[in-house]
Amino acid sequence: MSATSTDTPTTTPLQAPRPRRRVPVRLVVFAVLAVVVVVGFAWLLSWYSPVPVRAVTVTGASPAKQAEILTAAGISTGTAIRDIDTTGVTERVVAVPGVEAVDVVLQRPFTVDLVVLERVPFAATQSATGWVVLDQRGDVISEQPDRPQGLPAVTGPDARAGVVALAAMSPELRGRVKDTTVSPTGDIAMALDDGTAVDWGRTGEDELKARVVQQLLAYAPKSVSVAVPQRPAVTGDLDLPKENRLPDSTTVIP
Repeated sequence: MSATSTDTPTTTPLQAPRPRRRVPVRLVVFAVLAVVVVVGFAWLLSWYSPVPVRAVTVTGASPAKQAEILTAAGISTGTAIRDIDTTGVTERVVAVPGVEAVDVVLQRPFTVDLVVLERVPFAATQSATGWVVLDQRGDVISEQPDRPQGLPAVTGPDARAGVVALAAMSPELRGRVKDTTVSPTGDIAMALDDGTAVDWGRTGEDELKARVVQQLLAYAPKSVSVAVPQRPAVTGDLDLPKENRLPDSTTVIP
């Protein structure tokens, strides 16, 4: 008679579940309040804020222009920030002579700053009452009774054409231009500080003309013509080969 063995099943004792850590209610409340406060401050410091403007400032403009810019902006202290028409402010300020661009910025605490980029005086033209200062595009910056110092003068019915020619020059060459005259037909003539006359012709290929004039001035000519820049001409006592000379003593540079 054989003995039978009975397998006794083994059992693993059950582990009690770990207790979950509870976040204190106070921390939750404080976190929610912090978010609310941050969002609230961000809203108060935005363009949607009902808070009144405390101050309006101008940055980047000369002291002589600041009062005119503030008047054009039309922002009164005490106006609710959300009621400011920034597009309208920009349009009015840019319309001020001498202002190139403006950025309307909301600063802290509740201050509107007009960050202005002014136009740079580039040339001057005479008017019936004095002199008009022009920028690099030929737009008016300001008017004054006397001729501005350090700016080339442009005369004629189309001062903008003269400004276009001047703008094509290097600062070194432009600094030598004393006067620029535009004829009724659009032809441009210039007088340099050493008496050299430049026949520019009409506007067109202006950068090429400027480079050619710069190169020919090395020969110390009495006059230079770049009306056709691919075939410029100079006059004067120049030491150049005979094949470059014309019978009328005008020298053509091929």
